Amino acid sequence: MSLVLTDIISQDYTTLFNEVKTLKNSKANLVEWDIDNANDVIRFTLDYYLLSIERLARFANNVSQEFNIATALTRENIINHALQLQYIPTNYVSSHVLINFVITSSGSTVVADPYSIVLSASGNDGNAVYFTNISSATFSLSTTALNNILFVEGQYTERTQTSTGTAFISIIIRDRIVDYTTKVFVDATEWTEIDSLLNAGSSATRFLYRQLDEETHQFIFGDDTNGAVPTLGSVIKISYLKGGGSRGNVPAASITTAFTIPSSLNGRITSLTNPKDATGGRNPDSIERIRSLAIRLPRLNNRLVNTEDIRVFCESYDGVVRANVTPHINYPIVQIIPDGGGNPSNPLKDAVKAAIDEIIVTGYKVGVVNPKYITVTLELTIYTDPNYDQGDISTYANAQITALLNPLNLGSDGNYTRNFGEPVLLSDIYDLLINYPGILSVEVVAPTTTPNSDLLFECEIDEIFTNVGSTITINLETATTASMKSKVAKTVLINPKFR
Repeated sequence: MSLVLTDIISQDYTTLFNEVKTLKNSKANLVEWDIDNANDVIRFTLDYYLLSIERLARFANNVSQEFNIATALTRENIINHALQLQYIPTNYVSSHVLINFVITSSGSTVVADPYSIVLSASGNDGNAVYFTNISSATFSLSTTALNNILFVEGQYTERTQTSTGTAFISIIIRDRIVDYTTKVFVDATEWTEIDSLLNAGSSATRFLYRQLDEETHQFIFGDDTNGAVPTLGSVIKISYLKGGGSRGNVPAASITTAFTIPSSLNGRITSLTNPKDATGGRNPDSIERIRSLAIRLPRLNNRLVNTEDIRVFCESYDGVVRANVTPHINYPIVQIIPDGGGNPSNPLKDAVKAAIDEIIVTGYKVGVVNPKYITVTLELTIYTDPNYDQGDISTYANAQITALLNPLNLGSDGNYTRNFGEPVLLSDIYDLLINYPGILSVEVVAPTTTPNSDLLFECEIDEIFTNVGSTITINLETATTASMKSKVAKTVLINPKFR
């Protein structure tokens, strides 16, 4: 039997055993050997050997796939491949917002240091989010209002560790670190990040940063040859903002609570609010998005030829999370959705257009516009088993329908679950709800459905549905299995296990 390595790593125990059996039957002196007897000592030895090869092959396959961005599984390796392809994936990005304060003129002038004021609000995911000032703010005696103070979503956090003075000190932080907010100090000296410690120099105050997954981060220091070793007993301090993500894109007038303020401001702040939405918060790039953009962007070669080129380019542009390109009688129309959703600002649209114009095929031009959002009014009656928690069912149903209409909702594969121009079907609603424990049947009350049609809402190729502004009403009606049989005629779909 002769197998090259590439054959071995693609074959399992059964394939290898059958080849051994074929080889055995071709040898006259081995014909009498009962190779199918699992209790045979030689067969036992053969099994152990072949199973070892199978395990080695599985390991070799797992290792080999990590060398290619298209097959790698670990986020760390996928990010490293993307960086080599000159695509920089984003992790958590904070939203930003301007805050207006109403203050009293009593006391003395107070200068609030950066990160000393923390405001709180309810995030888009229902959990608390926190906003902090990134620069100093002066509360003067001469005014009763302080407006347009920039806050970013996140909480200032510090982690400290005493240096052991050994080579390649490694510090692991498991937290939700906002991109580009990390600073590393050894005692009072700030150290800087470097792409590689190799040949960094024995006295270089540098560190290597590696993102192992979305919320696991590694900081590595040198060995006094490839970067300096933090002196024995010195204090290593790593500071960063904890937070980020689209949950911080809260609406106007939703930030009204001071969570933490300097004691010198006690009683000075009468009220506070955000007159405009907080924007710019962004979740980490999904693995599929990283793969897609990292592979496609280099192929553009700074030249946009077709609509797919334009879409890929726009979705890699800073501040743009999604794009749609549709043909037009004169030129393509580009719709962009900014980080956090909603409509893009005019400066962002202008910047994207200018960037496209620089590398699009000579003689062509584009228009960059707002997405066309479609809102809906949907009312459902869900018939439920009274033995299940009705509140859980209602919460689940609302969350599922909201996600269905959310233009930025990602599926388990990392792709958007709804495309521009894609209609909402009755079967979409039922597939989401019908198998949840306690749901017996789902009935669409509004809009009025067409008999024998799966279509619920339709839209044009340059339109996309949105949960923002849509009205979703979910009514729960408890029923028994027996009573459900009488509802089949008026209910479009009934859970088969309750028929």
